[in-house]
This record gives sequence, structure tokens and C-alpha cells, in this order.
Amino acid sequence: MSLTRAHLLDDPYLEPYREILRRRAARAEERAVALAQGPGSLAEFACAHEYYGLHKRGQGVQGLRGQEDKGSRGQGATALDSLRQPSMAIETLTPEPLNPLTPSHWVFREWAPNATAVWLIGDFSNWMKEDRFLLRRLERGVWEIELPLDWLRHGQHYRLEVAWEGGCGERIPAYARRVVQSEETQLFAAQVWDPPEPYVWRAPGFRVPPRVPLIYEAHIGMAQEREGVGTYDEFRTRILPRIAKAGYNTLQLMAVMEHPYYGSFGYHVSSFFACSSRFGTPEELKALVDAAHGLGIAVIMDIVHSHAVKNERDGLSLFDGTPYQYFHDGLRGWHEAWDSRCFDYTKTDVLHFLLSNCRYWLDEFRFDGFRFDGITSMLYLHHGLGVDFMDYAQYFDPTVDEDAWVYCNLANRVIHEIRPDALTIAEDVSGMPGLAAPVSDLGAGFDYRMAMGVPECWFKLVRDIRDEDWNIGYLWHELTNRRADEQTVNYVESHDQALVGGKTFFFQLVDAAIYDAMSRATANLQTERGIALHKLARLATLATAGHAYLNFMGNEFGHPEWIDFPREGNGFSYHYARRQWSLRDDPSLLYWCLAEFDEAMIHLLSSNYTNETNEENINNHSFNSRHSMTNNPNILSSNKTNETNEENINNHSFNLRHSMTNNSMTEKFDDMKCALQGTQPRRLLISDSRKILVFERGALVFLFNFHSSESVVDFPVIVPPGASYRIALNTDDERFGGQGRIRNDQIFALLPETRNNEIVHTIKVYLPCRTALALTRCTADGNEKR
Repeated sequence: MSLTRAHLLDDPYLEPYREILRRRAARAEERAVALAQGPGSLAEFACAHEYYGLHKRGQGVQGLRGQEDKGSRGQGATALDSLRQPSMAIETLTPEPLNPLTPSHWVFREWAPNATAVWLIGDFSNWMKEDRFLLRRLERGVWEIELPLDWLRHGQHYRLEVAWEGGCGERIPAYARRVVQSEETQLFAAQVWDPPEPYVWRAPGFRVPPRVPLIYEAHIGMAQEREGVGTYDEFRTRILPRIAKAGYNTLQLMAVMEHPYYGSFGYHVSSFFACSSRFGTPEELKALVDAAHGLGIAVIMDIVHSHAVKNERDGLSLFDGTPYQYFHDGLRGWHEAWDSRCFDYTKTDVLHFLLSNCRYWLDEFRFDGFRFDGITSMLYLHHGLGVDFMDYAQYFDPTVDEDAWVYCNLANRVIHEIRPDALTIAEDVSGMPGLAAPVSDLGAGFDYRMAMGVPECWFKLVRDIRDEDWNIGYLWHELTNRRADEQTVNYVESHDQALVGGKTFFFQLVDAAIYDAMSRATANLQTERGIALHKLARLATLATAGHAYLNFMGNEFGHPEWIDFPREGNGFSYHYARRQWSLRDDPSLLYWCLAEFDEAMIHLLSSNYTNETNEENINNHSFNSRHSMTNNPNILSSNKTNETNEENINNHSFNLRHSMTNNSMTEKFDDMKCALQGTQPRRLLISDSRKILVFERGALVFLFNFHSSESVVDFPVIVPPGASYRIALNTDDERFGGQGRIRNDQIFALLPETRNNEIVHTIKVYLPCRTALALTRCTADGNEKR
């Protein structure tokens, strides 16, 4: 059972902007209806990849579709083949009959409205223009050619030669499914990809279960320890088992879409329908996804629809000689900070391209969803550059690109129409309300949004503020501050924080000690501090996660240094573009300790042995989003903190003392779920002077002592009645690089007390400095209570 989400319009801060929200939603609905009118559905509209590009076809427009299940459409003809009828516009396409016939010829099509002539050129024509490879122009700027089967074969390379009024140039087809780089010339070319046997899926029925996503963010190329570019196969055989053992249930792959510059981290995409060939073949990527599904791991990918590489020969820029075919004309079509091109989301053909791209990755590679990169850049004409979002009015002023918002809405409609179980995540730093609210609730429809204020909080604390001055109330606020109508992904750091020019969280904590003070046999105060706070930060972030949690590969064990891809400035070295797994695997190093802790933490929070007492205790204070909360000076800067347990009960939407005496909210151990499933963190105590934070999550109670030097003995904590408690996780365990100051076999018995004429139950705990405990309910003999 999951928590009931609030409605977007329940937020009182949105009262002045309700009509704008309704207007945006109405625009998206109107656009969706228009696009779906001919094909019959928005999902059928999103099939441009089955019409454009290079395909084998049967007689006429009949093709191969129907030979595979509905989750994998293959390369057959579709309703889009009716574009052969010149009078038809995209919005009015109708399906044509399909038969599973043996293919008789090749068909290639491209959209280039400004072109005056288009040729296929390749190693089959000595890279020369030949009349037999000249395309004919159809209506709407669509170009087409049909070729005998024996004119092209698997593995051959090709490009387009596009001519326009006053110029010409080589181009890679926009819908190319395989693009490779020549070792000799370093130039990219499309490749005929027609393996003799299609990939046979071994886990064809995988669907994402209703669970809390525990996301392992990874980059295929830099996942290996060797200096070089890793492959899909290496990742499948060497890294995927690590992820499964560590307990993560969702794999997020970066840089999958083809990009000409490796150092762009995959964010300057050139070929949107081709998986990066530097990592291997399409079949090898399918095998990776398939293997993950076999382990019960969902696979999502970073999808970049916010901008495109500016390259002309390799990408979409000036594809048909115009700067505005896919992108905005003039300065609006250029992203100066990213040195890239910005899509024009008003154009039907651009929507055709991008929405079909969403469908393609779901159908062809069976990805289970997407993390949409650069949403802030899309949503605002200023791209969010140099802007602090402090007021709700900024989400509704003329700087908002509502066409981009409509596209986000349409993309989520397509994705969830095809795969209702798919996950979509928005990377947005602005905090725009409704981005992760359902389409039916006037939202853009993303399932989750990145809680980007959480890493900002952690790095601010460890970089700018002395440990003694940490404000625990501020920390709790940032960890739990989220809108009640939207689901969020909590994280301490992603790849963003580790890129060259910055430091990972652990590197920030220990600095130079990361090089020579990571042996378990050597005592070092700076390392001890870093080890302790690294564990506390991750446990607090995961245990308070609203709906999902993310970690970038290697950061769970404090991978040293930064990420820096080979480039001229570093001598084209791969030294910093890899993961040193040998550090994690060496039990004599503290890296091993951090990895063991992360594994124990993930398994604890995802284990099915907790109750659902929190179900009725939804924390509805979270309508005050991070930026709006900063308008209240008492929230972030106040040092006024009550020091008694009772006075620090979270009364935003419920009263703890009431809940402890409400029989309907106790001991529902019969319906077992993980601690994160269908629950919200419930604050029990914040003591700023002692740097202590205590909260409940499901049947687990978490106690944190962030103080740099002061430990507490027999510290009383009010807890729900009904059972004793035992230690489920101890950050001070020597196995986790701690000092072993706490016995792990302790049982904490309930002690009734009378406070303010009311009986409450407490446990008394020894909590050393820079230590956290997770306690679980148990029977008197110490066994887990179920």
C-alpha cells in the first residue's frame, strides 16, 4: 500500500496561478488529441522511427511487424507508411494492413524540407554520389529510396549527401540506429545493422514492480578499473553482479545515446536513435538490459531532449542547410553555456522525432524508463542560468517556455501509454510545482523529480560550516522538504558532484588523507571524521527518502578523487575516467568498510520486515517547497530548538502522543513491506545543542548523533509502545570502519514514564559522537517481531 498523494491544487501558494496551470494542461491535452487523431493514439503517433531511416520491407508497404510481441515492435511498416500518400499530414495518419512477409527490398526515408537533393553514399558506392542512390522527394520534405536487398549488407557504412540552395554537406541520417567512428579518419558514419539472427530475450516479461526505486547511477565506459573505455559486456559480467549484491533494484545508465565527444558524459547527443558504439553493439546492450531484468533490476537511461550537439556533420544542426529544421531560429536556438542547439517544441515534426525517440528505447531495448536531463534548461528561456528560484511567480512568468512544458507532458503520456510501469524522473533544479504531478492532476506527469536540494545541503554543511555549527533543524528540513503532490529521489551526490572541478562528498571530507590514510590499521583523525560522516549522511538521506534513493557508482565506498574524461588538458588520460574496484574489494582498506556499510544499509531499508503504522501519518507539511520556505527566516536560520523529547514532536499533520495511543495504528506486522514502502519519516526529536536527530520510519527508529566530540549516555527517547527494540544497524561497528563503542546484541526495553499527566514509553540509549543507530522492534527474547 502506498501513501495517498495530495493534489496539485491543494497547495495554497498556487491559488493565484490556478488558471495558468489549467491553461497549460489544456494546451497539452489539445496537442495530444490533435497528434493522436489520425493514428488513433499518441503512442501510435510516436512511431516515426519505423517509417524514417533504413528498413527492410516486404511487398509494397507491408512489413515485418507482428512477428514479435507488442513490447518490441521490430522494424516493420506502420501507420506512418501512409506518408507515401502526399496529401496526408502527420496528424491524420491511419494504419495500413501489415503482413509478416519475407522482406523483398530496402527502404530509406529522411525528413529534410529545405533540401534540393539527397543521396545515399557509402562504402557500397566508394563514397561517391551515384544516380542509383539518389532519393526522390515526396510531400512535406520527405525523401525516399527503395533498393534491392543485395545492394546493402550488414556492416556497411553510409551517410547522406544533402544539397540545398547555395550549399551541400555530408550528414548522418537523423534516425540512424547504428553509428560508428572510423579508427583511421575519426569520422562518424551510419552503419547498416542487420544481424542474421535477432536478439532473443531471456526475460521478456519483466515489468517494474510497485516498489521504492533504489537507483544505481552508472556510466558504461568508466565502470571498469582498467584505463580505457568499458563495454556493455564487461558491465554485464563484472559490474551488474556487484549492483545486485549491493541491493540496488534500479540501474540508471548514462551516455547511452550516441555522442561524438566522449568527455561530454553523453550529454551532447548526435544520433538519438543509436546506442553508443564505443561501448559495443546493440545486441550487447540488449543482453545487459536482459541480464538486469533476470536479476529483478529495472533499467532506466538518461535521455537528453533538452538540447543537441551543435555538430553539423555528425548531428542535426543545419541538417538540411537551415538552422531551424529541428531547432529554434536565431539566438533562441543556441544554448551559449552548453555550446549546443535548443529544440523547437512547437513543431509537429520535432515532436514526432522526440516522442518516437522515447518509444524507440522502450520498444527496441526494453528500457524501463528515463531520467530526463536538463529539464530546467528546457522549461525557461533563460535556461535557469544565474537565476535563484525564490518565488512562485517565477514559475508562471513570461520566461517559462510553455511549449517545453507541453512536450514534457506529451512525453510522459507516450511513455506511460506504452509502459504503465515505466519510471520517469525529471532533473529540475528550479522546483517548478506540478512537474512530477500526474497528468490527470494538471501536472507534467513525471513519476519522480530529483531532490536537488539534498546534495546542496550536504555539501554546504561539510564545505562551508564547522561541525560545531551544524543546524540539525535545517538538515532535517532539507532532507524531508518535498511537495505532497510529487515523488522525489533523495541522494547525497550524483555524477554531477564528482565531475572535474569539484570533489566527491568523501573527498571533500578527508581531502589529502584519501591517498595515504585509508588503511584500517592506521589511525587518522581526519579519516575517522570522514568515514563517520559519510555513513551518517547516506543513512540519513536514504532513511528520510520520500520515494526513491540514488547513488553514483563508486561513491558508496568513497571512490577517490574526481571524474575527468580524457582530453587535451590531461594528456588524454583515462586515469580519472574509471572505477577502482580493487579498493572496494580489499578488506584491509576503509573503502571496503564503507562499501560493506552501504550494502547493509540498502538491505536493511529494503528488507520486508516492517509494519505500516506510518500509513495514516502522511507528512502534509511539505507543500512549502524549498524555495518558498526560504521566505520564512525562522525556518533555515533559526537556532531556537527545544531540548525536550516531547516538545520536538512533529505536529505538522499529526500528534505523536495521539498516534501512540491509537490502537488502529499499532503493530500491523501481518502486512510486511520494506521500511520505505508506503511510509514517511516521522520526527521524534531534534536537539540542536547536542546535534541529535531521532525519527521513525515504519517499524524502524533512527538515532543520529552528529556532534564532533560529545557522546550521550542513557539518552531517553520516546517510542511507540508494544515491543522492545534491538540494533538493526550500527554505523560505529568496527566492520564498517567504526570504533566499536556499541554492543550490537543489546535489547532496549520499554520504560513507561509519566509526562504532563500522560504515560509515554521510552528507551534509553548510549549514542557516541558521530554515530547513528537503526533500531527495530523485537520480542522480549530479542527476536525480530513480525
